[in-house]
Amino acid sequence: MNAVAQILARRYALAYLHTFDQDISKDALISLKEARSFFLNHKRALYFLSLPTIAKETKIKIMEHLFMQFKLPVSINRLMELVIVQKRAALWCEILQYIIDLYQQQQQLMTVLIESWPKLSNDEIDRVKQFLARKTGNDIIYTYRMNQDLIAGIKAQSGTILWECSIAKNIRTLRLSLIK
Repeated sequence: MNAVAQILARRYALAYLHTFDQDISKDALISLKEARSFFLNHKRALYFLSLPTIAKETKIKIMEHLFMQFKLPVSINRLMELVIVQKRAALWCEILQYIIDLYQQQQQLMTVLIESWPKLSNDEIDRVKQFLARKTGNDIIYTYRMNQDLIAGIKAQSGTILWECSIAKNIRTLRLSLIK
């Protein structure tokens, strides 16, 4: 994406957040991420928005239906209408990403993938979450999954941090020191 398109996407996101920030919650944030992932993986879902033969009203109704499936805030419909009218639907994924990023910054939230092997108890996951919150100064929204590749240990990763304490990391570190 070129610089002008990035600036436009950011401006749409800022305008949306300045107007409707009260409509976004942690649950809505997760829904926005799911919707963005869907649109990234199904580019044809946005392609139809660029077709001049489809009426604007039809495009809006289809997108509203999709947004209901993702349980997005109703206010996002107004943003999509604006984007459709201004023929900027190609920016939709980037607009969503900016909304997500800017909202997380405003609210001091961090989305983290926590992986472990073997499985952690809920109490252990809470301790990892508290550790990350202390280290980053952010509230942590996490997704948890087991990962046998760690051999034994824990890994936490977000867009800005990577923390790992595992046998697999120790093996990688040892291998690198032997290569030198």
